[in-house]
Amino acid sequence: MKKYILAGTFALALASCSDSFLEEKMVSSITQDYLNTEIGLDQLIVSSYNSVRFPLLYTEGLHMLETGHDCAMKSGATSLNKFAISEWSPSGLIGNQANQFMGFQSKQQAGFLINGYPIIDNCNKAITAIRSGDALGKYASDPSFAAARLSEVLFNRAYVYYLLNTVFGDVYFSTESSTSLPSNYQYTRTPASVMFKELIGDLRYAVEHLPEQYSEAEYGRATKYAAAHLLAKIYLNRYQGKEYGTPEYGRRADGTIDNGYEKSYLGMLYKGEGAADLDSCIYYANMVINAHPLVDDYHELFRHDLGDFSNEKTTENVLNAVFSESGDNYRYGVRALTFFVGDYAGDKYGIPSRLWEYGGKSNQGFCNDDFGIDVFTDKLNDSRYQKTFRLEYVTGINTSGASTPSANGDYYAYNDERNKTYVWNEEQAAYFNEHILPTYNRPSWGGRKAVAGEHKMGTGDISRAMIENTKETAIDVEVINAQPYPVFARWVKDGNKYYYRPQIVGNDDYSFADSKIFYGLENTSKTGKVTNMKYDDPNRGALDSESGGRDIPVMRSAEMYLVRAEAYG
Repeated sequence: MKKYILAGTFALALASCSDSFLEEKMVSSITQDYLNTEIGLDQLIVSSYNSVRFPLLYTEGLHMLETGHDCAMKSGATSLNKFAISEWSPSGLIGNQANQFMGFQSKQQAGFLINGYPIIDNCNKAITAIRSGDALGKYASDPSFAAARLSEVLFNRAYVYYLLNTVFGDVYFSTESSTSLPSNYQYTRTPASVMFKELIGDLRYAVEHLPEQYSEAEYGRATKYAAAHLLAKIYLNRYQGKEYGTPEYGRRADGTIDNGYEKSYLGMLYKGEGAADLDSCIYYANMVINAHPLVDDYHELFRHDLGDFSNEKTTENVLNAVFSESGDNYRYGVRALTFFVGDYAGDKYGIPSRLWEYGGKSNQGFCNDDFGIDVFTDKLNDSRYQKTFRLEYVTGINTSGASTPSANGDYYAYNDERNKTYVWNEEQAAYFNEHILPTYNRPSWGGRKAVAGEHKMGTGDISRAMIENTKETAIDVEVINAQPYPVFARWVKDGNKYYYRPQIVGNDDYSFADSKIFYGLENTSKTGKVTNMKYDDPNRGALDSESGGRDIPVMRSAEMYLVRAEAYG
C-alpha cells in the first residue's frame, strides 16, 4: 500500500509538469479540492486502511485488544487493578486505564492525529466526495470503479465504529466529515441500534460491490469476503444483545442509555433487532468459509521464517493489516510483535543475548494468563498448543550483530571456556546419571554423563523448557533441578509444600527463600512466562526493534466457523 501511495504521488508530480512546469503553486496544505481529484481521493482511501493498522501500532490499541478479556493480561499490580478509581481518573498519570481507553478514540502525537475518530473522519471525506458527485477522473467516468472504492471506505469506517462500540457501547456516530467543533464541544452518543442499522446497510452494499480478489499490486485492500466477515459478526452481535433494550437494562424509550441503572452494563450490549439476524449471520459466514478454506497445518498461519513472508497469503486469511517488509512502519513499528515476547536472554540459559529467531525486546509485559493457556485442554496431543507457544529454547548466539537478521548461531560446547551456562552440583549430577540419562536421547547430548562442576548445556542443547502442569501433577523439585536444562513449571512441589510458578535463581536450582522470585499474575514480566510466538518476526529492522515487517492477520475464516456455530446453536 505504501508503494501505491508513492506511485500516486509520483504521477501527480508528472501531471503538474505537463503545461507550465515553471509556474509556482503553494502546495504546503492539501484542500478538499485536491481530495476530489482521482489521485488525491485514491490516497485518502488508502490512508483509511489505518483502520486495521492503528490498534497494532500504539499502546492504546494493544491495551484495548489485550486487557479486559479472559485469555491475556498485562503484568504489574497497577495495570491489573483496573477497578481502582485512580486508574480511571482523568487527571491520573499517563498510561493508566482511562488514558489508554480515551487514546484509542483519538490522540494527537508527533504533530498528527491518529487512532479511531481521525480515521473515521477521513472515511467520511472520501464517502462524501464520491456520493456527492464531486470526485473527478475515473470516479466520475466509471461507476463500478467508484462503487468499489466507496465500498472500501464504508468497510473501513464500519470496522473502526465496530471496535469503538465493542469497547465503549454507544459512541458518537457521524457519517459526515467534521468542518468545525460542535458548540460547547458536545458530542452526543448515538444509540447503538441506530448505528448498527447504518453499518449493516453499508456493509451489504460493500459485499455487493467489492471484488473477490485484487491484483498483486493492490494486495491488502478489503474484498467482499472481508465485508461479509464483519457483517456476519455484526448480525450475531445484534442478536446476542436483543433482550437488553428495555428500561430494566437502562435503555430509554428513545434508545439512549441511562448508566444509572444497575443493569446498564447489559443495556450497552443492545444494538437493535432484525427479523432474520441469525439467518443473515449464517449466510455471510458461509460466504467467507466457502471462499477461504482452512489451512491444513495450523503452523502455516503464523510461521514466519527468516526472509520468508509467504504465510501472509494463506487461504485462511481474509484480511491482513499490511506492513512494509522493510520494517519502516510508523513511529514505533508493529508493536504487536513485542508485546508477548519473553525475557529469554541470559548466559545461564545458554542464550547470552537476544536472537533474531526468538523475538525482539519484551515490551509492556503482556502475556497469556492461565485460562488462555488452558484453553488447550490436551496439551500433549493438540498440536496447536505447541504451534502457539514457545515451549523450548535451544542454546545459541547472535552471529550477525544488531541490524542484520540471521539464523541463530551455535552456542559453545559444554566444555568450552566461553560457556557461561549452569553447572552441575553433586546431587544433581548423581540424580541425572541414575534416573534421567538412561532414557535421555537428545542427539546433541551425545550420551555423556553429568559431571559436577561441568556446564549443563552446550552446542544444540535445550536451554530452557516450559511446562504448564497442574497442582495435581506438580513436579518434585529434585527431578526438576536434575534436568540438563532449566525447567519453568507452573507447579513445583518440595515434600508436602506446593509452589506456583517459582523463579529459578542462582546458578544451580530453585530457591524458595524469597517470595520475590515468584512470577504470579502480578510479575509476568519476569523470566519464565510462556511466550506466545504467533507474531515473532526474525525479519525485524533491528535486534531489539519494535519495527517489524510482517503482516498481521485481522480476519481469518476460522472465526467464521465459530460465529456460524453460535448462530446455529
